[in-house]
Amino acid sequence: MVRPWLSKEEFKDKYGYKESKYQAFVKEVAESEFRDAIVRPSSKEVWIDEEILQDFLIWKSQNRFRVLARLEVSK
Repeated sequence: MVRPWLSKEEFKDKYGYKESKYQAFVKEVAESEFRDAIVRPSSKEVWIDEEILQDFLIWKSQNRFRVLARLEVSK
């Protein structure tokens, strides 16, 4: 099975991210348990495993609603 890799530019084009949003997103992924989605074989080369990235997006969506629900309860 071939892994679904995206280059930085392919990722930005596919998901419609500008550079600043991309940088913030990559930082968020890197600080999560899904950090393996971002692979940096050199300082100028970045590859993104789209399969792991999609797992991150699902996780983020599910946890976002849990956080929002906790905030509502604490009011």
